[in-house]
Formats: sequence, structure tokens, C-alpha cells
Amino acid sequence: MERILGPEMGDFIRSLHEEHGVEFHLETKPKAIDKMVHLENGETIEADLVVVGIGVRPRLGLAENAGLLAENAGLKLDRGVAVDQYLETSAPGVFAAGDIARWPDPYSGENIRVEHWVVAESQGQAAAMNMLGERRKPFAPTL
Repeated sequence: MERILGPEMGDFIRSLHEEHGVEFHLETKPKAIDKMVHLENGETIEADLVVVGIGVRPRLGLAENAGLLAENAGLKLDRGVAVDQYLETSAPGVFAAGDIARWPDPYSGENIRVEHWVVAESQGQAAAMNMLGERRKPFAPTL
């Protein structure tokens, strides 16, 4: 959770889970999962439940090819489609939302991309309102 909430909140959430018996095996990957979890570092773990966070890679083909379809050089990319605080891309009038959109986070000051359905849903709503011109409100998620 550090990437999304910052180091202090990430540590707090990890500590809270550890107090309830959750064991984290960070900086290593599972090599195989059968009746046991076999890690790349050689450890073998017994587990009643395994939670795996896989993540996504945004499919950027359409954004990369946007320059071929118009008179611009394509959309600005930054490990996703770069958008401003209103979710507008580098092409005026073109908006992006969801897992592909990388926006300036008002809390951290960094450009981030969050792979979560709640963020995608609220970005879609904000982008739609901004496309319609009903309001020009910066996107600021409640996480």
C-alpha cells in the first residue's frame, strides 16, 4: 500500500495485519503453489489461504497509434496515458480514465496510476462531467 498511501500509512497497514497473524513475504515471488507455497528464495510456506496481487499492464497500442490517425505525435505516455488533473490527455478534448490513466495525485504530488475498480469508476464519472463541460473539477479520489 506504500505506493498508493505513502510509507507511513503503508507501514501502519502492514503492522495492523501482522498484529492479526498475517505474514508478508515481500521482495520474493512464488515459484509454485501446490499444497505448499514454494518461494523463489527457497522458502516453503504452509498456508490456509494465499492472496496474490498480480497487477496489470495497461494496453497502450491505441494511444501509441493515435498520432498515425491524426496530425499529432500521439498521446503523451508515462507508464500509462498521461492526463492532467481533469483527466484530459495531451490531445485537447481526449480524456482517459481507469487503469490506463496516469494523473497528478494531489496528495503525493506524483503522477500515479491506480489499478482499482473504485478509482476507475470515479474517474469515468469525473471524465464524463469534464467532457460535457458541466464542471471543471480536478479529479481527487477518496482512497
